[in-house]
Amino acid sequence: MSRTNIREFDAVRLAIQQTDGTQGGDNRLQLIKLIYWKRTHTLSGAALELHISYRTARRWNGEFIRLVAGNFGLLD
Repeated sequence: MSRTNIREFDAVRLAIQQTDGTQGGDNRLQLIKLIYWKRTHTLSGAALELHISYRTARRWNGEFIRLVAGNFGLLD
């Protein structure tokens, strides 16, 4: 693994921990899992699966992406 790959991995791992510590973290992580890791759902499909609105799914997804970016040092 390259140094950049390790930093990316650590940024995502930390974002997962931060998300897990929030209210509804389980559902948020389920959304991320369906979209990015399993790649079985689109954002709207994952929203339907989790019984949340598309707007909520979009917000949760954006918050997770911003956490990763911040942990990677892109928002400094």
